[in-house]
Amino acid sequence: MVRRSSDAHRDLGALFEREYERLVRALTAAGSVDAEDAVQEAFVQAMVHWRRVGSYEDPAGWVRRVALRRSMNRHRGRRRQQAVADRLGSEPHLAAEDEPLSERLEVAIGSLSPQQRTAVSLYYLGKLSVAEVAVAMDLSEGTVKYHLHAARTTLATTWEPDRG
Repeated sequence: MVRRSSDAHRDLGALFEREYERLVRALTAAGSVDAEDAVQEAFVQAMVHWRRVGSYEDPAGWVRRVALRRSMNRHRGRRRQQAVADRLGSEPHLAAEDEPLSERLEVAIGSLSPQQRTAVSLYYLGKLSVAEVAVAMDLSEGTVKYHLHAARTTLATTWEPDRG
């Protein structure tokens, strides 16, 4: 059955409404200063390729994976830029990002390894299942569970929640 364009736009719009905010929040918590840009770019790619992406069993998983890869690519680019600036003796200008997390929690999450930080952010803040995190990170579910366990162990000893 061929889907009409209006159905495709409705499906993509529903996916955007359901996934956009929590994916931005999860990537931001994982340390991505360009989370919104990465997620927006992923949705643009979903729109461009919707005929194929919309037929996938889990289009949201595809968007998450693309957003995560875009975010990681941007991070690598900033590291390369910083390395060049260090060699030249100057600092690149990076925009400050407003963080909705408490500063102490942000520091605690930031102390985790990149894999643990990403898994924790997608699972707890992005509210994704272990299977969805595994697809987004291109890891097995067992590996995601390992990273979540290791992160919880680390956070249990290093982070104490704000008491009100």
